[in-house]
Amino acid sequence: MQWTDEGIILGARRHGEGSVILEVMTAAHGRHMGLVRGGRSRRMQAALQPGNAVDIVWRARLDEHLGNFTVEPTDLRAARLMESPVATYGVLLLGAHLRLLPERDPHPALYGALRIVLDELHEPLHAGALMVRFEMALLDELGFGLDLSECAATGLTEDLVWVSPRSGRAVSRAAGAPYADKLLALPAFLAGPGAPKGAGAENRRGERAVEEGAAESKDVIPAQAGIHAAPRGSSAPETASPDLSAIGPDLSSVIPDLSSAMPGSSPVIPAQAGIQPLDEGQGTGARIDAAAIRDGFRLTEFFLTRHVLEPRGTTLADARAGFLKALDRALGA
Repeated sequence: MQWTDEGIILGARRHGEGSVILEVMTAAHGRHMGLVRGGRSRRMQAALQPGNAVDIVWRARLDEHLGNFTVEPTDLRAARLMESPVATYGVLLLGAHLRLLPERDPHPALYGALRIVLDELHEPLHAGALMVRFEMALLDELGFGLDLSECAATGLTEDLVWVSPRSGRAVSRAAGAPYADKLLALPAFLAGPGAPKGAGAENRRGERAVEEGAAESKDVIPAQAGIHAAPRGSSAPETASPDLSAIGPDLSSVIPDLSSAMPGSSPVIPAQAGIQPLDEGQGTGARIDAAAIRDGFRLTEFFLTRHVLEPRGTTLADARAGFLKALDRALGA
């Protein structure tokens, strides 16, 4: 058995006198482990650090065996990441999130997102916004995606400021006003056209309809409001600029918009950019700041804890608390 792929190192642990068991997130083979002989040598240790990009050849006699990795570094970004507390905790957090996925289960969209987030961890504001989107993408890949594209009660796509904790759907300001104390805040940079329409939301709607009946639903948002979930993207990235349409609103356009922000100003993300960036002057902008990022993390924390961690009897990774604390210090929050 043999395959060749590209990947990003998540971690390594000692094995025997001079080898390591390497954990890598690959483009086409998911999160995968393999033995690297001589991995503890001085030459290899620098290359086998979390965050580094590598080309990998995996060989084993049988598919279910651990197998051996032959590793060739392509981007040694770990040294740069270690210069910032936000980046250091960010790498650890990304690894912890990806370990929630089954081993050897391909998730090409998450792999593409991982590459983008790693390249932006040096800028705290960018890192915070993209990490929120990464957690949203993780929820969708695990089958618990949120539908933030339109109001569940009215179908409107404007002025979406809440999320129903029961259905995972967006709610407009007017429709949610009577239930504001029961709803979760939705930051503007996650809402509107182009926002996630996770497949998990449709599954949850079907389960509630069976259990309660649509007419008798006690959800904050009327059960009659249908969820029209978009199919999850599945194509693997083929170039250095992977298709990230499946992992959240306008993620492929976030980087140029953030990078072009004037020094000292908050970056602006087009609220209706969707997958394709807007031409200059179109639409309205959703400004990202520390408060919006905190709202985003509270939103993803609620659904990660409820749907992913509690059923497994686990809690949020310690790296997440470290990342948020470092982010607050960097942003002066």
